[in-house]
Amino acid sequence: MNPWIAPEVISSYIQRDNNLDGFREHIEFSIHGATHLGLGGDASTRYAPNDFFFHMHHANIDRLWWQWQNNKDTMFDYNGPGQNGEAQLDDIIPQDRSLGFGNAPVSSVMVLGYNGVCYTYDSAPNPPSTYPGTRSGSDGEDDSNWAIRGGEPMSPLPMLSGSSILADRGLEISRIRKALGDNSELKDFFPTIANMTTSRLETILSTDRGAQYKCKSKNGQRKEALPIEYPAPMDEAWVKMHGFDPVRVAAIHREACQLIDMLNNSTYVSPY
Repeated sequence: MNPWIAPEVISSYIQRDNNLDGFREHIEFSIHGATHLGLGGDASTRYAPNDFFFHMHHANIDRLWWQWQNNKDTMFDYNGPGQNGEAQLDDIIPQDRSLGFGNAPVSSVMVLGYNGVCYTYDSAPNPPSTYPGTRSGSDGEDDSNWAIRGGEPMSPLPMLSGSSILADRGLEISRIRKALGDNSELKDFFPTIANMTTSRLETILSTDRGAQYKCKSKNGQRKEALPIEYPAPMDEAWVKMHGFDPVRVAAIHREACQLIDMLNNSTYVSPY
Protein backbone atom coordinates (compact mmCIF):
# COMPACT_ATOMS: atom_id res chain seq x y z
CA MET A 1 0.00 0.00 0.00
CA ASN A 2 1.00 3.63 -0.44
CA PRO A 3 2.02 5.57 2.66
CA TRP A 4 -0.88 5.80 5.09
CA ILE A 5 -2.52 8.98 6.30
CA ALA A 6 -0.70 9.87 9.50
CA PRO A 7 -3.00 9.77 12.58
CA GLU A 8 -1.80 13.28 13.45
CA VAL A 9 -3.39 14.62 10.24
CA ILE A 10 -6.75 13.09 11.17
CA SER A 11 -6.38 14.41 14.73
CA SER A 12 -5.99 17.88 13.23
CA TYR A 13 -9.22 17.52 11.24
CA ILE A 14 -11.11 16.41 14.35
CA GLN A 15 -9.91 19.44 16.25
CA ARG A 16 -10.19 22.24 13.70
CA ASP A 17 -13.11 21.51 11.38
CA ASN A 18 -16.12 23.49 12.57
CA ASN A 19 -18.83 22.00 10.36
CA LEU A 20 -19.64 18.58 8.98
CA ASP A 21 -19.13 19.50 5.33
CA GLY A 22 -15.57 20.67 6.01
CA PHE A 23 -14.80 17.55 8.06
CA ARG A 24 -16.37 15.31 5.41
CA GLU A 25 -14.22 16.87 2.69
CA HIS A 26 -11.02 16.43 4.68
CA ILE A 27 -11.81 12.80 5.49
CA GLU A 28 -13.00 12.03 1.95
CA PHE A 29 -9.84 13.35 0.31
CA SER A 30 -7.49 11.71 2.81
CA ILE A 31 -8.05 8.51 4.80
CA HIS A 32 -11.23 7.45 2.99
CA GLY A 33 -9.91 7.67 -0.54
CA ALA A 34 -6.38 6.60 0.38
CA THR A 35 -7.57 3.34 1.92
CA HIS A 36 -9.70 2.43 -1.11
CA LEU A 37 -6.84 3.19 -3.47
CA GLY A 38 -4.27 1.47 -1.28
CA LEU A 39 -6.26 -1.76 -1.20
CA GLY A 40 -6.75 -1.68 -4.96
CA GLY A 41 -8.78 -4.26 -6.87
CA ASP A 42 -12.53 -3.95 -6.38
CA ALA A 43 -11.93 -1.57 -3.47
CA SER A 44 -10.73 1.13 -5.87
CA THR A 45 -13.75 0.81 -8.17
CA ARG A 46 -17.52 1.20 -7.92
CA TYR A 47 -17.61 -2.45 -6.86
CA ALA A 48 -15.81 -1.62 -3.59
CA PRO A 49 -18.48 -3.34 -1.39
CA ASN A 50 -17.32 -6.66 -2.87
CA ASP A 51 -14.14 -6.34 -0.79
CA PHE A 52 -14.61 -7.80 2.71
CA PHE A 53 -12.58 -4.87 4.09
CA PHE A 54 -15.16 -2.34 2.87
CA HIS A 55 -17.38 -2.40 5.95
CA MET A 56 -14.46 -2.36 8.38
CA HIS A 57 -13.05 0.67 6.60
CA HIS A 58 -16.34 2.54 6.68
CA ALA A 59 -16.88 1.65 10.32
CA ASN A 60 -13.61 3.46 11.04
CA ILE A 61 -14.83 6.51 9.11
CA ASP A 62 -18.00 6.40 11.22
CA ARG A 63 -15.86 6.19 14.39
CA LEU A 64 -13.92 9.30 13.36
CA TRP A 65 -17.17 11.16 12.66
CA TRP A 66 -18.41 10.23 16.13
CA GLN A 67 -15.19 11.53 17.69
CA TRP A 68 -15.54 14.78 15.75
CA GLN A 69 -19.15 15.14 16.92
CA ASN A 70 -18.07 14.73 20.55
CA ASN A 71 -15.10 17.07 20.24
CA LYS A 72 -17.31 19.82 18.79
CA ASP A 73 -20.24 18.93 21.07
CA THR A 74 -22.45 19.13 18.02
CA MET A 75 -24.35 15.90 17.47
CA PHE A 76 -26.70 17.47 14.92
CA ASP A 77 -24.32 19.39 12.68
CA TYR A 78 -25.45 18.28 9.23
CA ASN A 79 -24.78 20.34 6.13
CA GLY A 80 -23.39 20.11 2.64
CA PRO A 81 -24.98 19.04 -0.66
CA GLY A 82 -28.10 16.90 -0.36
CA GLN A 83 -30.41 15.17 -2.81
CA ASN A 84 -32.55 18.28 -3.20
CA GLY A 85 -30.23 21.16 -2.36
CA GLU A 86 -28.68 21.71 1.05
CA ALA A 87 -28.77 18.65 3.32
CA GLN A 88 -31.37 18.88 6.10
CA LEU A 89 -31.88 16.92 9.32
CA ASP A 90 -35.48 16.17 8.31
CA ASP A 91 -34.35 14.52 5.05
CA ILE A 92 -35.70 10.97 4.82
CA ILE A 93 -33.21 8.12 4.52
CA PRO A 94 -34.08 5.98 1.46
CA GLN A 95 -35.54 2.56 2.18
CA ASP A 96 -33.01 -0.23 1.77
CA ARG A 97 -33.33 -3.78 3.01
CA SER A 98 -29.71 -3.68 4.21
CA LEU A 99 -30.49 -0.81 6.58
CA GLY A 100 -32.45 -1.01 9.80
CA PHE A 101 -33.52 2.62 9.62
CA GLY A 102 -34.85 3.19 6.10
CA ASN A 103 -37.61 5.80 5.77
CA ALA A 104 -36.43 7.43 9.02
CA PRO A 105 -35.37 11.09 9.25
CA VAL A 106 -31.67 11.79 9.40
CA SER A 107 -32.14 13.44 12.81
CA SER A 108 -33.09 10.09 14.36
CA VAL A 109 -29.74 8.42 13.58
CA MET A 110 -27.21 11.14 14.38
CA VAL A 111 -26.25 9.76 17.80
CA LEU A 112 -24.57 6.39 18.35
CA GLY A 113 -26.26 4.05 20.79
CA TYR A 114 -29.83 4.97 19.86
CA ASN A 115 -32.49 3.91 17.38
CA GLY A 116 -31.10 2.10 14.34
CA VAL A 117 -27.45 2.83 15.19
CA CYS A 118 -27.41 0.72 18.34
CA TYR A 119 -23.64 0.27 18.72
CA THR A 120 -20.51 2.01 20.01
CA TYR A 121 -16.73 1.80 19.47
CA ASP A 122 -14.29 0.61 22.14
CA SER A 123 -11.86 3.46 21.46
CA ALA A 124 -14.46 6.22 21.22
CA PRO A 125 -16.76 8.05 23.64
CA ASN A 126 -19.81 6.27 25.00
CA PRO A 127 -23.28 7.49 23.98
CA PRO A 128 -24.91 10.24 26.06
CA SER A 129 -27.24 9.06 28.80
CA THR A 130 -30.26 10.43 26.91
CA TYR A 131 -30.86 11.26 23.28
CA PRO A 132 -30.05 14.95 22.72
CA GLY A 133 -33.20 16.83 21.76
CA THR A 134 -36.40 15.12 20.69
CA ARG A 135 -36.35 12.01 18.55
CA SER A 136 -38.40 12.48 15.40
CA GLY A 137 -41.49 10.37 14.95
CA SER A 138 -44.95 10.00 16.45
CA ASP A 139 -44.74 6.59 18.13
CA GLY A 140 -44.65 8.21 21.56
CA GLU A 141 -41.87 5.99 22.87
CA ASP A 142 -39.50 7.24 25.55
CA ASP A 143 -36.15 8.07 23.94
CA SER A 144 -34.21 6.73 26.92
CA ASN A 145 -35.39 3.20 26.13
CA TRP A 146 -33.22 3.26 23.03
CA ALA A 147 -29.93 3.88 24.81
CA ILE A 148 -27.03 1.50 25.14
CA ARG A 149 -26.14 1.36 28.82
CA GLY A 150 -22.36 1.54 28.84
CA GLY A 151 -19.82 1.65 31.65
CA GLU A 152 -17.71 4.59 32.70
CA PRO A 153 -17.27 7.36 30.09
CA MET A 154 -14.16 7.18 27.95
CA SER A 155 -11.23 9.50 28.60
CA PRO A 156 -11.40 12.82 26.70
CA LEU A 157 -8.42 11.62 24.66
CA PRO A 158 -10.56 10.20 21.82
CA MET A 159 -11.81 13.71 21.06
CA LEU A 160 -8.23 14.97 20.66
CA SER A 161 -6.79 12.14 18.57
CA GLY A 162 -7.95 10.15 15.57
CA SER A 163 -5.98 7.07 16.53
CA SER A 164 -7.73 3.91 17.72
CA ILE A 165 -4.54 2.77 19.49
CA LEU A 166 -5.32 3.60 23.10
CA ALA A 167 -1.73 3.17 24.26
CA ASP A 168 -0.32 5.79 21.89
CA ARG A 169 -2.83 8.62 22.14
CA GLY A 170 -1.37 10.10 25.30
CA LEU A 171 2.08 10.29 23.72
CA GLU A 172 0.73 11.89 20.56
CA ILE A 173 -1.13 14.59 22.46
CA SER A 174 1.60 15.40 24.97
CA ARG A 175 4.24 15.59 22.23
CA ILE A 176 2.05 17.81 20.04
CA ARG A 177 1.51 20.13 23.00
CA LYS A 178 5.29 20.39 23.47
CA ALA A 179 5.80 21.05 19.75
CA LEU A 180 3.21 23.84 19.84
CA GLY A 181 5.46 25.73 22.19
CA ASP A 182 8.27 25.56 19.66
CA ASN A 183 6.21 26.40 16.59
CA SER A 184 3.19 28.67 16.98
CA GLU A 185 2.02 27.98 13.40
CA LEU A 186 1.01 24.49 14.53
CA LYS A 187 -1.62 25.94 16.84
CA ASP A 188 -3.96 26.51 13.90
CA PHE A 189 -3.79 22.78 13.13
CA PHE A 190 -4.43 21.64 16.72
CA PRO A 191 -6.66 24.32 18.29
CA THR A 192 -8.19 22.08 20.96
CA ILE A 193 -4.80 21.12 22.38
CA ALA A 194 -3.46 24.67 21.93
CA ASN A 195 -6.36 26.24 23.84
CA MET A 196 -6.42 23.71 26.67
CA THR A 197 -4.94 24.79 29.97
CA THR A 198 -1.82 22.97 31.09
CA SER A 199 -3.52 21.71 34.25
CA ARG A 200 -6.48 20.36 32.26
CA LEU A 201 -4.22 18.58 29.78
CA GLU A 202 -2.11 17.08 32.57
CA THR A 203 -5.25 15.81 34.29
CA ILE A 204 -6.44 14.11 31.11
CA LEU A 205 -3.07 12.51 30.41
CA SER A 206 -2.52 11.34 33.98
CA THR A 207 -5.85 9.49 34.06
CA ASP A 208 -5.37 7.73 30.72
CA ARG A 209 -3.32 4.57 30.44
CA GLY A 210 -1.93 5.77 27.13
CA ALA A 211 0.10 8.45 28.90
CA GLN A 212 2.22 5.80 30.61
CA TYR A 213 3.04 3.84 27.48
CA LYS A 214 6.64 3.68 26.29
CA CYS A 215 7.25 3.43 22.57
CA LYS A 216 9.40 0.30 22.35
CA SER A 217 10.18 -2.41 19.85
CA LYS A 218 9.79 -6.14 20.48
CA ASN A 219 13.24 -6.41 22.09
CA GLY A 220 12.35 -3.74 24.64
CA GLN A 221 14.46 -0.96 23.12
CA ARG A 222 12.99 2.39 22.20
CA LYS A 223 12.00 2.59 18.55
CA GLU A 224 14.08 4.80 16.29
CA ALA A 225 12.37 8.12 15.58
CA LEU A 226 11.33 8.17 11.94
CA PRO A 227 9.91 11.14 10.01
CA ILE A 228 6.21 11.07 9.18
CA GLU A 229 5.67 10.16 5.55
CA TYR A 230 3.65 12.22 3.10
CA PRO A 231 0.31 10.73 2.04
CA ALA A 232 0.08 9.61 -1.57
CA PRO A 233 -1.98 11.96 -3.77
CA MET A 234 -5.42 10.83 -4.85
CA ASP A 235 -5.49 8.94 -8.15
CA GLU A 236 -6.85 11.05 -11.03
CA ALA A 237 -9.18 8.26 -12.16
CA TRP A 238 -10.61 7.97 -8.62
CA VAL A 239 -11.19 11.73 -8.44
CA LYS A 240 -12.92 11.71 -11.83
CA MET A 241 -15.04 8.64 -11.00
CA HIS A 242 -16.50 10.40 -7.96
CA GLY A 243 -16.89 13.77 -9.62
CA PHE A 244 -14.62 15.49 -7.07
CA ASP A 245 -13.11 18.91 -7.68
CA PRO A 246 -9.46 18.13 -8.50
CA VAL A 247 -8.40 21.58 -7.31
CA ARG A 248 -9.86 20.97 -3.83
CA VAL A 249 -8.40 17.46 -3.71
CA ALA A 250 -4.93 18.80 -4.53
CA ALA A 251 -5.27 21.66 -2.03
CA ILE A 252 -6.12 19.29 0.84
CA HIS A 253 -3.19 17.04 -0.06
CA ARG A 254 -0.82 20.03 -0.03
CA GLU A 255 -2.20 21.11 3.33
CA ALA A 256 -1.59 17.64 4.81
CA CYS A 257 1.99 17.68 3.51
CA GLN A 258 2.47 21.15 5.01
CA LEU A 259 1.34 19.88 8.41
CA ILE A 260 3.70 16.89 8.15
CA ASP A 261 6.60 19.20 7.27
CA MET A 262 5.85 21.34 10.32
CA LEU A 263 5.71 18.31 12.62
CA ASN A 264 8.87 16.77 11.19
CA ASN A 265 10.72 20.07 11.63
CA SER A 266 9.58 20.49 15.23
CA THR A 267 10.36 18.56 18.40
CA TYR A 268 7.50 16.18 17.65
CA VAL A 269 8.22 12.44 17.34
CA SER A 270 5.32 10.28 16.24
CA PRO A 271 4.53 7.29 18.47
CA TYR A 272 2.91 5.42 15.59
